[in-house]
Amino acid sequence: MGLTDFQRFYGKVREYYDFDTWRLIDVVADGDIVFSTSQVRVAGRDTMMHIAERFLFSGTTLVEVRVFICDATGHQRNG
Repeated sequence: MGLTDFQRFYGKVREYYDFDTWRLIDVVADGDIVFSTSQVRVAGRDTMMHIAERFLFSGTTLVEVRVFICDATGHQRNG
């Protein structure tokens, strides 16, 4: 685990999404919790993904990230 695993995982994420189409929709915060919503096209396909990310902070330290995705047909997946 650690940085090497993250780099391997992140490389796969970069291949999956068409980052040229990434659009940040909104960011809201309540105390130590920040929510962002965005939309991105799946690379090589005519499918849009809607992504909600929940970030939990303890002071200035990020302690948890939860990612929720939904494809254009409305199927939700938690990550």
